[in-house]
Amino acid sequence: MYATSAFLAGFALTGTPGKVGEAMKGVFLKRDYGVSVTRVVGIVVVERLMDLFAVLILGSFSLLFFEGWRSLFLALAGVVIAAGAFLCLERLYRPILEAMERLPVCHGLLPEP
Repeated sequence: MYATSAFLAGFALTGTPGKVGEAMKGVFLKRDYGVSVTRVVGIVVVERLMDLFAVLILGSFSLLFFEGWRSLFLALAGVVIAAGAFLCLERLYRPILEAMERLPVCHGLLPEP
């Protein structure tokens, strides 16, 4: 029963930008299974970023059909690959997160070791 409520919560507000309703799963998973809400929200954010990368990659293929735009295609492909590598390699993004954590607004961004 509990898993069903978390699953159905994912459908709530799916029409909102960024599918914020999927983040509501975190409330139910925290209550029923002790899963951290920040972990669930983090997963939702990564899913949205991967959707962005997919759209950028698919859209950039249309640039191949226009000869004058091939250099733009290569530049965009490089940006998408670099951003994906940045998000996948902790040794690249961790120093930036550590610097951001010093800001009062971002305090508590990193989990405790």
